[in-house]
Amino acid sequence: MQKSLYIEKNTPLQRLDPRTKIIGLCLIFLMSVIITNILFLAAILFILVLLIIYSGSIKNLLSIKWLVIVISVMSIIFWLPTRSLIHGITVALRLDIMIITGILFVSCIRVEEFSSGLNRLGLPYRVAFAVSLAFRLIPSIFSIIQTTADAQQTRGLNLKEGNIIKKVRKYVPLFIPVISLLVRDAHQLSMALESKGFGFANKRTNYTEHAMEAPDYIALTMLLLCLVASLIIR
Repeated sequence: MQKSLYIEKNTPLQRLDPRTKIIGLCLIFLMSVIITNILFLAAILFILVLLIIYSGSIKNLLSIKWLVIVISVMSIIFWLPTRSLIHGITVALRLDIMIITGILFVSCIRVEEFSSGLNRLGLPYRVAFAVSLAFRLIPSIFSIIQTTADAQQTRGLNLKEGNIIKKVRKYVPLFIPVISLLVRDAHQLSMALESKGFGFANKRTNYTEHAMEAPDYIALTMLLLCLVASLIIR
């Protein structure tokens, strides 16, 4: 399993300033909550899918396609008895927009850029590092689980046979090695941070410096106009 969802591709989306990407993520999330017009939501979702394809992030989206489908179907079914089909579709579109926006975001920003962007937006760098660390650790945790499962299967543990209860029981032997590996990685991370003097100074420098350019201002202006339109149309 890959340890990062970032797609190495030289497109205008990847070249945007990290602050633009973070603000854009928040604005799209806000629009998905505000908007109640189903056509407007569908248009946003269509544009996001086009951006996913353009940025080369389609493989990240396809990796969670069943999650998107299940959430969409369950949202519609859940709201049918109390509300209406239109309301269920509206909720499904909102959730799909949030999921696809998140996939687009992590596909177009490096972990280092995310931390730097949060810091440049005024968030203390210790907090920014802690938030960005989750982006790095979550894929790493899944990678450790997959590696441990593969190792156990080479020793004769068959994880694919049996009913759901038997399959769950077969995953129990994975807990101890996975937890041990996670504790080891956490200890190594703490030693690495201590050796680098993390937290010694209130301010720190960044390996890469970013500056807002014309494409960033254009993108933010378009998003703000969409937000204003969403407040008008709803």
